[in-house]
Amino acid sequence: MLGLAGGAVSARVADVQVVLMPVSLLALALAYYFAYRRGPTPRWQRLALWMSTPITVLSWLWPSLTR
Repeated sequence: MLGLAGGAVSARVADVQVVLMPVSLLALALAYYFAYRRGPTPRWQRLALWMSTPITVLSWLWPSLTR
């Protein structure tokens, strides 16, 4: 059931992929800026940021990898 729902969502998101890629890049850039600016940042936030970066990059590359 989850696989069918994921396929339906990905088919609809494919239309707006051109817009979502720069938005996600901007969100990652802002996250790195806020994580590494001066001042204390909890370690778990930096860890979550580094874990989410490869997931985001793989989501950008997934359409070209599955063709």
